[in-house]
Amino acid sequence: MKKLILAAALISGSVMANDGEATQEQKLEFCKSLSQMARSIMDARQSGVEMSQMVEMAMDNDMKSVILPVVKMAYEESRYSTPGNQEKSIQDFGNLVYSTCIKETGAI
Repeated sequence: MKKLILAAALISGSVMANDGEATQEQKLEFCKSLSQMARSIMDARQSGVEMSQMVEMAMDNDMKSVILPVVKMAYEESRYSTPGNQEKSIQDFGNLVYSTCIKETGAI
């Protein structure tokens, strides 16, 4: 997980920074976006979307080096049958990605 976020942070630093280090606001915004992406991926996983479809979609994205590891992590998690457990899984995964991101980027 930390390697993924560190890679994402390095990518975001090169994307976000104007003439140096990304600001705290930029780091927090990046982590928020990464968390939302992670939630979407886990939602798809909980809805029964096949991993191969998610990988195919990620391959068409400029940020595939960030997205592919998140897809892999999401599909290593259990798939639940009840809506309550599915929603908890989605929320927990998004929070885990956000928390790790803010630590690794030094946003907080």
